[in-house]
Amino acid sequence: MPAVRPRCGPGLVLALAVLLVAGCTDGEGGGTESESPSADTLDTGSRPEIDLPEGPPPEGLTVDDLVEGDGPQVEDDVRLTLHYVALTWSGDEVTSTWDRGQPLIYRYGDGRWVEGWNAGLEGMHEGGRRRIVVPAEFGYGQRSVPGVPAGETLVFVVDLLEVG
Repeated sequence: MPAVRPRCGPGLVLALAVLLVAGCTDGEGGGTESESPSADTLDTGSRPEIDLPEGPPPEGLTVDDLVEGDGPQVEDDVRLTLHYVALTWSGDEVTSTWDRGQPLIYRYGDGRWVEGWNAGLEGMHEGGRRRIVVPAEFGYGQRSVPGVPAGETLVFVVDLLEVG
């Protein structure tokens, strides 16, 4: 498995199990840091506003907690219920559970999702909202899928509704 480099420091190697370093920035286009509101401010009844980071896409996977949850934490082989919006770096929407009218329910770690999605959810707490920026090498790589050109960086905003 390729290493995933966090924005917290150059040269650090990050495997899926070590993605606990959310909200740091090294100035490589990952956006700005902001204070995270408390979990009780997460409005899970409405679609989130999506603020894309400015500048070129980051070279590595980036994870920003927009709202820190205070419920159970994501771990392997646990059932998750979540809403998400997926965009390309250029701002084109790819897919959204909000548009389908029901959240995604699946077993975390089942291997059905791109590497960056799984790595980006690692350590998230129920009740949280997280932005996950997935470079192509941790997403679909150089292959195209509907709505996603080859080599495209993806941006997910995820509301974790339930763990377990």
